[in-house]
Amino acid sequence: MMTPPCARASAIGLCAAMLWAAPGWGQPPAADPPPAEPEAPSTEPEVAAEPEEAAEPEEAAEPDAPPADPAALEAEGKQAMMARDCATAAARFDAFADAVKDDPEMNERRLYARLYAGVCYERLERLPEAAARLREVVYGGAPQDAIDKAEPLLQTVESQLPVPVTFVCEEVGITIALLDHPDEPKPCHEVWRLPEGVYRGAASAPDGREVPLTIQVRSGIPEEVVVLLPGAKRELVSNDPQPRPAGPVDRTLAWIVTGGAVAALGTGVAFNLVARSAVDRGDEAYGRYERARAVGNAAGAAAARVEVEDARGDADTAAYTSYAFLGVGAALAGVAAWMWLDSPDAEAAALRVVPGPGGIGIVGQW
Repeated sequence: MMTPPCARASAIGLCAAMLWAAPGWGQPPAADPPPAEPEAPSTEPEVAAEPEEAAEPEEAAEPDAPPADPAALEAEGKQAMMARDCATAAARFDAFADAVKDDPEMNERRLYARLYAGVCYERLERLPEAAARLREVVYGGAPQDAIDKAEPLLQTVESQLPVPVTFVCEEVGITIALLDHPDEPKPCHEVWRLPEGVYRGAASAPDGREVPLTIQVRSGIPEEVVVLLPGAKRELVSNDPQPRPAGPVDRTLAWIVTGGAVAALGTGVAFNLVARSAVDRGDEAYGRYERARAVGNAAGAAAARVEVEDARGDADTAAYTSYAFLGVGAALAGVAAWMWLDSPDAEAAALRVVPGPGGIGIVGQW
């Protein structure tokens, strides 16, 4: 959702008025030159002037090279913002902030300059640059009145920024498609960049298996989606099964491998539950982050954001550990199955591939 032009124009006007209220910006301007002698009234009918809003600041030419003097930079930025020349104003305010960044006494004026630059970049629809300047104001120790003006605009800008969304698939060849989205389906390893919102789609395997997906994208937080498809269908064809070999068979090793498979699978499930708990904890911290931002609690919002990132890291670690144990458990389960089906007598092997009327079949006994 783009900010309406009237809202952006109001933001420009508000920041232009703020120029005189911010520290160091209230010096009176240089005296205007004396007015020209009035001309004799003309008999031609007057033509109404075009409204000032008709001008398109985005189409302004690239600003000239800025002067080196910080005082001249701030003066030119102020004049350009008054004239609604956002391209020049943003460049001058950024140059001024860079020039005084090492002077602690100028820190407050530097952050105000970042605020004005962020407003101008938003007006020019250069959203990543606008978000960077506004975050510096909100989280950089700016005065409270500057934070109160920057934070709502930062929320609007962040909601329009695309968020990277990655998919983790256990199998190769999986394709991700999102409904009502202009992009074509992509392989699982490719990254999607989506604005904030809820998206629905599906993950498909080459053999026709498919699983639905629902993705909730939050502004400023990269998203990772784990894709689990149902197992592939396999048929066990039994033709002419062989009789069980006589005599007792030692299955001690088979029991040991089976126990290892059960333990690995159980550990994988446990880590998966830990990952889900961390995701829930991150969601709860994100709710506190939103509430703190709504009431202007910058410290609370920053602390909650750190908790969100920590919870996401814990969830990733637990999820990858879960996948590792589940993979080991599946491998051990396969070995255990082979050992239970195998026969110590090579002549009477318990698992064989034999031809049949409908093709090739598997003969097994256990």
